[in-house]
Amino acid sequence: MRSLEKGTYTPLDLFVEIAVHFDVTLDYLILEKVETKKELELSKKIHDQKQIIESFGKQLLAFAAMEIEAESA
Repeated sequence: MRSLEKGTYTPLDLFVEIAVHFDVTLDYLILEKVETKKELELSKKIHDQKQIIESFGKQLLAFAAMEIEAESA
């Protein structure tokens, strides 16, 4: 831990995990670089697509539960 705090040990995987946890880019985490307008637009599109996929997954699970319930009735 001390070597990490001193900056003598910097595993890339740790930075990736931290960036994912805080929902920031590696550029921001390491260089404090703010995303460009284009990067922000792309991030929003990715986020929107993830929301759509998540919603579809929930609907699919609900449908499957209804099918199982109908079969057991």
